[in-house]
Amino acid sequence: MAANEPPAELGRDIVYCRFPISDDDTNDDMIVSASIECLRLLLERDCRTLVACSAGMSRSPVIAAAALSILLGDRLSDTLLRITANAPRDVSPAFFSAVQRVHATLMVATKKKAEP
Repeated sequence: MAANEPPAELGRDIVYCRFPISDDDTNDDMIVSASIECLRLLLERDCRTLVACSAGMSRSPVIAAAALSILLGDRLSDTLLRITANAPRDVSPAFFSAVQRVHATLMVATKKKAEP
């Protein structure tokens, strides 16, 4: 989840999804949306998943919270507080605001898919 980090070198048996995200409001909404949706699908299918960024205190918890809140139908801010309750955090307000905007769009789309 970190645009400022080099790609990880992992073994062949690991699925690796890299989303070059900056910890501010300059990200393309499509990249943010793709990262949330990718994680949501992995979680929905019970895939063991690691979400990482540079320090793990802003981008990764915010994206993880966005994916989980869509899955659970909870508010993004409540989910973020729940998953960071016992961990160091330093969430960028600009990044969180940008993710909130994308998250709202994804929540609407998810609800429309669920309607008969």
